[in-house]
This record gives sequence, structure tokens and C-alpha cells, in this order.
Amino acid sequence: MFSVKSIRVALLCGSLLSALHTVPAQAGDTANVTVTATIVNRTCTPGWSGEQKVDFNTVDVAGMKKPDVAKEKDFTLSLTGCSSEVRKVKVTARGTASEADGAAFKNMATDLKATGLDIYLNGIGAAGETPLDPGGTRNVEYTVSNGAADLKFKFYLTVNDDHITNGKVSVPITLKMDYE
Repeated sequence: MFSVKSIRVALLCGSLLSALHTVPAQAGDTANVTVTATIVNRTCTPGWSGEQKVDFNTVDVAGMKKPDVAKEKDFTLSLTGCSSEVRKVKVTARGTASEADGAAFKNMATDLKATGLDIYLNGIGAAGETPLDPGGTRNVEYTVSNGAADLKFKFYLTVNDDHITNGKVSVPITLKMDYE
């Protein structure tokens, strides 16, 4: 037998359930996503792995003044196995610009840092010697021939201040290669 109390509870629960079914659904958020890609099969195989080093060894700067070149060094990176679609390689550089000259790369040594010196970097490509800047605004083009290219560079350790202090030079530079 049902008591009045159980009937009231049953009526209350039934009323709540019917009220829940009549509440309108809330609008949800939406997101439109477009995925794009350009697929190319233009690659070359680098003839190097890991970080490359250009070592000037010990440089005597006695008697040097701004803008003397304390030392220069040639450097080559070789690419092989370039696909037939690759006709040229454009190289840009990135690094920290010197306060003395924004076209030069700053000495970033942290231990016993030499002062008064910067690094300039030129690419030696199809158009001859081209200065590369730390901001990556200039590039040098290299021709790919028979699926290979030698990317030639010249580094210049240059006096940027008449007051030079002894110490170390460490200039990190990232070279970016675009295949065309």
C-alpha cells in the first residue's frame, strides 16, 4: 500500500523529471579549423652532422685598430644527393647583431670574453662574395649542379673598437638553407 508521503515524493520526482525535459539546451561553442600544407620533394643531403666549428685558434691583435681584419677563414658546407627539382640553394644567416655594427655578429662568449672584436660573414656564391647579416635580411645563392653544391663562406674576425681586451670569442650563427 502506498502512503500519502510516498505519493507526494513520487509526484515531486515526476514533476522534476518533466521540468528537466522542457529546459531548452544551451548553445555550445564551435571552432572552424583549416589544415593546409604545401608538399614538395626538393631536398639535398648535408655532408655534415651536428654543430660545425670555425676555429681561428690564437689571434695576435697587437697594434690593430678599427676596422682592421684580425684574421679571415674560409669555410665550406657541402650538399649532395639533391633532387632534380633543386636548381639553387639560398642561404641566410641568423645571430646576435653587434652593438658596434648591426651587420656584424656579436661575440657571445660568457667565460673570459674578448672585447673590441666582431665577426662578419660573407657567402661566396654564384654572384660572388655577398655579406650576410645577423637578421637574415640578405641571402646568398648557390647553384646546384649534378645534384650537389658547395656552399662557400668567409668569416672575418674584425676589430670594432680601438680598445681590445684579451679573451675568448664565441659567435653562434645559424645558417638557413632554402631549396629552389
